Amino acid sequence: MSSNVRSVFSRWLTSLGTISVNAVMQAIGLLIFARKLGPSEYAVIVAATAVAALATEFVGFGAGDLLVREVSRDPEAHRSAFGRAVRLVTISYLPITILASIVAVLWFRPAAVYWVVIVLVGSEIANGRILFMTEQVAIAHHQTHRANLNRIFATAVRFAVICVAVFVAGVSTAAEWAPYSAVSAIICSGGCLAITAHRFGSPDLRSPWGSDFHIGMMFTLMQIVRAAQFSVDKFALGWIAPGSTFGKFGIASRISQLGMLPATAVTRITYPVFFAEGAKGLDAALHYARKILSPIAAVAIVSSVGLVIVSFLVPFLLGPKFASAEHFLLILALLPLAAGLQNLAGDVLSGSDFQAFRLIAGVIAFGLTVTAATVGGLMYGIDGALTGYMIGQFLLAASNWSMIAWLRTRRERHASQPAS
Repeated sequence: MSSNVRSVFSRWLTSLGTISVNAVMQAIGLLIFARKLGPSEYAVIVAATAVAALATEFVGFGAGDLLVREVSRDPEAHRSAFGRAVRLVTISYLPITILASIVAVLWFRPAAVYWVVIVLVGSEIANGRILFMTEQVAIAHHQTHRANLNRIFATAVRFAVICVAVFVAGVSTAAEWAPYSAVSAIICSGGCLAITAHRFGSPDLRSPWGSDFHIGMMFTLMQIVRAAQFSVDKFALGWIAPGSTFGKFGIASRISQLGMLPATAVTRITYPVFFAEGAKGLDAALHYARKILSPIAAVAIVSSVGLVIVSFLVPFLLGPKFASAEHFLLILALLPLAAGLQNLAGDVLSGSDFQAFRLIAGVIAFGLTVTAATVGGLMYGIDGALTGYMIGQFLLAASNWSMIAWLRTRRERHASQPAS
């Protein structure tokens, strides 16, 4: 094993403790929150979160990924890249939040008034975008433990707010939770920005816009497609399932996301390395991916087994009202493995500056996922839709790896042609 690969695993093992603390806090907060609200009210939260997860990728126009790309290659570019990212997030936040809230009301038809939906959606977008952007700053500087600490901070704040809302204020509906959600987002966003600026340097808000906007849009489109790929299940069930069923599924979906954290920890650490290796060419990035494929797959498989075990505990932890969440979580149990394989191949393409080809592969897989979920839903109802969705996740992994194989074949074919 090379020193670079050993360094990656050393950093992953170091961050595993903080990730575990983060996951435990999120799980306990979810347990307290879901039991108090019940399936129908929790369905409103799931609808807002589903739309926000997709809308968040529009905010900033890919500035966070551009920041990772630029700073991982030149650390001195931090303040200007950070400044551009902050400005683009600020400019795009409000219009996207308004549009996303309208989509949430029209698509999911939540049992809540519009102001509640817009506060919930806006809070989720602000919290998600700022947290992820400040994590990207730390990741670009190869200080993943700093990114983990930001997430711990955000999780601790949200956990504390949930405890105050439930145990002190007696919150039991989505409408009652909305103001607390806004307070949580403000504290998390402001805190993460302050922590990041103190550690790495404040953003230069006067920095020039740069000439890589088109590359940023490629990152944005890819992240939108990826977010849509992982949101197909929620949008499908939100349209066809009653509110209480949708709320139960939302619990299973949230637990499956927690199950993806260990595998995601590895790919977050390796993400900037792919840009450094990819600057040498596709083969260099692919060579690095092969070195870390086995451990990523092993971590993902262990996580999937863990989700299966947790699924049987759901009725005991959340009560009989959420009993059917056990069934949904079993269907979603392989998500960590699918996500690990997707991210690894996708990072090879992005790191080698083949972002457009990653986007093409993602669009193809998204179309296949929608088709599989639709056909499955028409034939077998909710279970069929979810099974089709899971098939689609592995189709995305296959699409990314197939694109890498095609690019290598194309290059070899061109190299073998005699010069004219």
